[in-house]
Amino acid sequence: VHPRLRAFGAEVIVHGGVWDEADARARELVEERQGGYVHPFDQATTWSGHATIVEELSRQLPRAPDAIVTCVGGGGLLMGILEGIQAMGWSESTRVIASETEGASCLATSLAAGEVVTLPAITSIAKSLGALTVS
Repeated sequence: VHPRLRAFGAEVIVHGGVWDEADARARELVEERQGGYVHPFDQATTWSGHATIVEELSRQLPRAPDAIVTCVGGGGLLMGILEGIQAMGWSESTRVIASETEGASCLATSLAAGEVVTLPAITSIAKSLGALTVS
């Protein structure tokens, strides 16, 4: 991936052991370079972009699907799918099944606690597949 990004002229900076550490560095760079920051999952405009996936499904499928299965890292894709389902009027007919990486289950942990919980660490071998806190 890094060579492909560089081929587009991107500066690739790898930082930290988990996504949250990389995000903290990205925010520092935004301040240092007076840039703009787009959160990858905890931002309503990101969710609206993801909601267009459901619009695309509505054009490709003959009816609302019984279920949509999605992954959860920080929760942005899930939020967008839920937003899209509501916009399409599929809330009553389509279940959403969210799947998380074991050892990076901030959504499941938060749902079990009844409130947003920040994980103490990502313990999965796949450190970049989750966030410490869900959106």
